Amino acid sequence: MKNIDLKVDVVDPALFTLPYDMNFCESLAERVDVTFVSRGLRKGERVDGEKMKYFHFFYRYIPLSIVDKNKYVKGLLHCLYMFFYVVYRLFFSCECNSFSVAAITSY
Repeated sequence: MKNIDLKVDVVDPALFTLPYDMNFCESLAERVDVTFVSRGLRKGERVDGEKMKYFHFFYRYIPLSIVDKNKYVKGLLHCLYMFFYVVYRLFFSCECNSFSVAAITSY
């Protein structure tokens, strides 16, 4: 039984906890509409969610090799992208009227 009225974004910018995120999203997706928001996937990483959507938002225009080299740059970009994500969801997303909840998993 799904409550389609509720839309949940599960946000994990750094993707340190991919297996946890997948289990969490799959469980949520049984009841609500779930979008998993994160960085691009590295070689060997997979998002196996048949019941959920995946949205590559974080570090989209910056190579991950640059992000991974400097922890200060990564921290700054992390904060900036979180801000841009909130702005995007509130003002530019075509689904903003139906957006209900955001769960940030590893910030």
